[in-house]
Amino acid sequence: MKILHKIKFVVVALIIVSCDANEFLDIQPANSNTPLSFYTSEKQITEGVNAIYSTNRTINNGQWRFGEFRSDNTSYQRNEADRGGTPTEEIDEFTMNSDNGNISSYWNAWYGGILDCNLVLNNIDNVDFDDEELMNSRKGEALFFRSYFYLNLARSFGDIPFHRLVASSVDDAFSEVFTSRIPVSEVYEEILEDNQEAINYLPASWPNSEVGRATKGAALMLQAKILMTIQRYDEAIPYLRQMEGLGYSILGNYEMVFNPSNKNHAESVFEIQFDYASGQASNFLGQFVPFTSGRDILIFNPASGRAGLNQPTQDIIDLYPADDARAAVNIAYNRGEAFVNKYNYAPLAPGQQDVNFPMFRYADARLMLAECLAQTGSYQAGIDIINNEIRPRTGVAAPVTATSQEDALEKIAVERRLELAFENHRWFDLLRTGKAVETMKAHGEDQMALKPHLTDGLEYENIRTLLAIPFNQVDQYGYAQNPGW
Repeated sequence: MKILHKIKFVVVALIIVSCDANEFLDIQPANSNTPLSFYTSEKQITEGVNAIYSTNRTINNGQWRFGEFRSDNTSYQRNEADRGGTPTEEIDEFTMNSDNGNISSYWNAWYGGILDCNLVLNNIDNVDFDDEELMNSRKGEALFFRSYFYLNLARSFGDIPFHRLVASSVDDAFSEVFTSRIPVSEVYEEILEDNQEAINYLPASWPNSEVGRATKGAALMLQAKILMTIQRYDEAIPYLRQMEGLGYSILGNYEMVFNPSNKNHAESVFEIQFDYASGQASNFLGQFVPFTSGRDILIFNPASGRAGLNQPTQDIIDLYPADDARAAVNIAYNRGEAFVNKYNYAPLAPGQQDVNFPMFRYADARLMLAECLAQTGSYQAGIDIINNEIRPRTGVAAPVTATSQEDALEKIAVERRLELAFENHRWFDLLRTGKAVETMKAHGEDQMALKPHLTDGLEYENIRTLLAIPFNQVDQYGYAQNPGW
């Protein structure tokens, strides 16, 4: 049975490319083709690239579980009448086991995206393009996403299988090339190389008809994120400086960064595109509203008993200065329960919004630069970025001051938390700065005091900075499990 399961899994992985459609990325179904025969024209390569965007959209619809929910930014509203969401609650409480379905879904989703990228990159050089510049742009898009997907796998799981090829048979798929884990340090070197190619290939901007595609600016920002993850701050600075000449700017109104009437604006480096009119609606709100909110927020239908997730913690609520305009944009209340408000725009139909998700934005890039400057001896220049670029639109009267490098880095970390709340950065910031364990231990003490049901003493005790290698992967391939699992 195990062998049959393996074969079924690999065949499905080899022959299915998910194709989705929206107005700016129009994908036509090609059900009669397999990945090994499909990519023979410019149009089909474009459709393959568009499938990568669709995969990224699907993955990031649940990225909050591992970017925010594991951090001190959010928790959940417990529903005693509906305990079906326990596996998700375990993410927040650090009580997951390696067979938790959220972990295996996360692993499979990223590797599904990598398959999409590899299918394009393994075939594109054999296809004749009328426009070489377009061909290079398509390469750049696939390289950018593959680097981003591998970054998320590496910082979530550590040593991982890494490959750029597509298996051509079942035996091939189960060979050492495709199943061996390589050291995470090597993964970072590989994706730095790939993403540098993406920087070279991608355009600074796209025509209005193709707005929402990955650009040179997005790849520059990704390169800096990778370098900061491995603490090579001095090397990240030139990539962030290059972004200064690409026309990005900080909007004067924080709320308009997220307002669906203002998509793909000057602060947007890369937004995940959702479009109600073309059948690609978003619905972050349905997961985040209090389950006790009825129709107060969702209007067309009552909140699910499994809602109330990704709920802002009292800790982040208290962190906002009294005069900070970002607080009301990011957090609201219904019937006494806090919820993530920054994506709270009225549904246009049951469970359907027209709200994009900000994967990369320029305020993040500027705060990244502030941190890199502080890390490399220019901490006052980093503080100046906060006071001169980030804070003016917040309404906070008092400037940020720092008396030392350590003090400046702490202030920059706080500003990142306030500015980027609920955009899936906080957990990875804690990992990158080595603060995850101590921060989450303190967070756990707060949660234990606030939530009477946390009584068995296991919650927040085992703060594991890496996720488990999914149980079924360990079972099938004999991988050594990550520490603490």
